Amino acid sequence: MPGPPSSRRPWAIALLASLLALSGCHAGGRAVEVDTVVLISIDSLRADHVGVLGYGRPTTPTIDSLAERGIVFTRAYSTTSWTLPAHVSMLTGLEAEAHGVVGIKSTIPASIRTIAERAKRSGVETAGVYSGPFLQPAFGFDRGFRTYADCSGIDHDGGGGGVDWVDRPDNHRIAHTRVTNPCVRREVEAWAKGAPREGKRFLFVHLWDVHYDYAPPPGYAEVFDPDYRGDTDFSNLTGNPAIAPQMSPRDLRHLLALYDGEIRWTDDTIAGILADLDAAGLLRRSVVVVTSDHGDEFFDHGGKGHQATLYEEVLRVPLVVAWPGGPAIARRSDEVVSLVDVAPAICRWLALDCADLGAGGSLSGAEMPRADRRRDDALAHLALPFFGDLRSRIGGDTKVVESSQGTIEFFGPPAYPRSDRAPTATVGRKDLSQAPAVVRDAVRAMDARVASARERAPREAVPGVRPTAAIDDATRERLESLGYLPNGGSAP
Repeated sequence: MPGPPSSRRPWAIALLASLLALSGCHAGGRAVEVDTVVLISIDSLRADHVGVLGYGRPTTPTIDSLAERGIVFTRAYSTTSWTLPAHVSMLTGLEAEAHGVVGIKSTIPASIRTIAERAKRSGVETAGVYSGPFLQPAFGFDRGFRTYADCSGIDHDGGGGGVDWVDRPDNHRIAHTRVTNPCVRREVEAWAKGAPREGKRFLFVHLWDVHYDYAPPPGYAEVFDPDYRGDTDFSNLTGNPAIAPQMSPRDLRHLLALYDGEIRWTDDTIAGILADLDAAGLLRRSVVVVTSDHGDEFFDHGGKGHQATLYEEVLRVPLVVAWPGGPAIARRSDEVVSLVDVAPAICRWLALDCADLGAGGSLSGAEMPRADRRRDDALAHLALPFFGDLRSRIGGDTKVVESSQGTIEFFGPPAYPRSDRAPTATVGRKDLSQAPAVVRDAVRAMDARVASARERAPREAVPGVRPTAAIDDATRERLESLGYLPNGGSAP
């Protein structure tokens, strides 16, 4: 097993030198042509635990180094707070309200084309490596990938095949305890050695190990909490009663150190992946995108994990883009962007035919004038089993979150966007006419965005509001064991 991480690695110096060389390769004022796009998705990484986004601990030196040669989006948002629908949005450019993949057995409709399908149709070499169970082929994620390697360790065929593996608790235990980063790196290295040297390439890499349970290799948690001597069991995060709002501040600090250790372990894995790609000659004209599907909560709003709320800790994600000919120092953008912006940007970089593709704006920073952006907000949706849907819209300095029961939380200045710990106003939809104008305007904007997203949905994909339903004890215990009930099974 690896020892404690070092503060700086030779790969970073080599990569920065390579990108620096590219910064002078312009023709007529334009950056060199891109032949490779590498999209790296880190599961469960919240934005405020990333160094370049202000975190004070050394969790992400690799990501920070990439930001030095590109752009970091300080207000990037997921479209939901769990893995499956977020990655559908990332790889299709569609919000959940449009693609409809919102349940644990939902699959990507055949009428929706992924970015890999678009790339393959244009002759781009496509490859994917995934390590989380909700990215398996049964959901449709393999479509368009010439190779799609599985590092999840899940028996996808058990329990009837297809997506029925989700009914087997052992598979969830394996997913939450298995170490997958070494497998991902091996698969990427093998692909890089055999990848064609001519033409264009798209590589998608999914890294799962930051997802709970938090059990980094020896030496990693110690970087962030070297003095811990407690004996608390931090396994089974969603079902462990010791991990609760009333846990001791000292144990909570160590829980965060375990999370940070997983982040640093994964950041070091990215360093290795980039070194392997560089050794194969695949980084010289590449765009590298690093992002996440959602974050995790550590009692910010009284809960833990994810897939329960649409607050900042689970919605705001890192998004760093390093491209050939990037600026000599890191650029920062404070504009609101979304995971739905990723696929349209890849289309542009690889010169794909994506004229029909979505609401996403450009992630190429100063290369795209603001007038060319098609939206400046982020829309999010979460389907909660038995409790209906949550919806949210983030726009500028306001945010709205609405439950299926019609309770609307409005967040605005002066606290937001710095924090959404407490709403500026709470109102029922039936009483909206009595709310301040700024609240009414924010809700109207959300309603318009939802309607717009649904207009783009295939007929079979529109998610409706799910009514609440009574849950018997056996069903509640089952859903809690799988982590699919919010805050210990209470309605939000």
